[in-house]
Amino acid sequence: MERMVPPNILANFTFGGAVLVQGETGMLFSPMGMCTKEKAIQGLCCPGCLQVAFSYTDGAYSKGVQVDSRPAGCCGKPHWTISKKDYTTPAEGKENAKLFPKKEVLASTVKHSKSNVSMPWGIKLPDAVAPSILSGPPLHFSVRNKVICCAGCTQCPGYTNCNDGIMKGFFCMNFKNPIYNLEGNKVAYVVQTVPIFPTSCCCADTGPTLQMAIHQHPEYKGKLSEDDIARLALFMFTVRPNIPGTPGGGHGGPLNIIGKFSNILLAKTGWVLGFGMTEVETEYLSMKQVFNGEIASIGDFLESMRSNSA
Repeated sequence: MERMVPPNILANFTFGGAVLVQGETGMLFSPMGMCTKEKAIQGLCCPGCLQVAFSYTDGAYSKGVQVDSRPAGCCGKPHWTISKKDYTTPAEGKENAKLFPKKEVLASTVKHSKSNVSMPWGIKLPDAVAPSILSGPPLHFSVRNKVICCAGCTQCPGYTNCNDGIMKGFFCMNFKNPIYNLEGNKVAYVVQTVPIFPTSCCCADTGPTLQMAIHQHPEYKGKLSEDDIARLALFMFTVRPNIPGTPGGGHGGPLNIIGKFSNILLAKTGWVLGFGMTEVETEYLSMKQVFNGEIASIGDFLESMRSNSA
């Protein structure tokens, strides 16, 4: 039997967002500081000012990443940042690296105006400067999908899911959105895996997100740095929530842990991945293909933890 070739996975979100794998490095979600009474009151009374931080640490407790929401200031716009953390080097002015690791911001999200339809949403480097007041900062990576006019009249995803999916033995599907670099080349896909279930004799709908991943695009032959892979991972954190009646509604959304803390924020600051959007590709999967895509991967987390405790 011919062995199935796995996709080239750069980053991977599994177990509802509890595990983040970047390259071979598996990192576990740390809920410290996420569930406090102050944040609960802030979320209820002033959700627009709520700050959340998703922190992930490797098994050796030597490095990690953190994604932060940044509410709008006086002149700014709400956005998200991703940073890398070094638990072997203390932050400036601190002595304990495990409690106060060195932290470096790698990128932040940018949502361009509607007039800039070529690159409506993406991420920029911390030092990126707009060439003029009228133009936004250059996007290091971007997605270019936008709403398809009259998608509800021209497409019938329920029938397609049944005819091309369940009827052919495929019970899951991928939504794949290409990611472009600064030169306009497709470097990766952000991939959302969802289950398919029948709703009538000839229709099937999609369920909640099972996995989010970043696959290297087959057309891109370059090598991405560790920092660039972390920047691409930010796309997995910033997918808008599942809101019925809206483009993309009913077709996945953030992974469970991400949605629990930031659905309200992502509804305003995220981007849509799903039915009714341009650029989005669909791919129906068998269960073998689903597991071949590392849906339960934890990377080297256990090996790192064991070697660290030896």
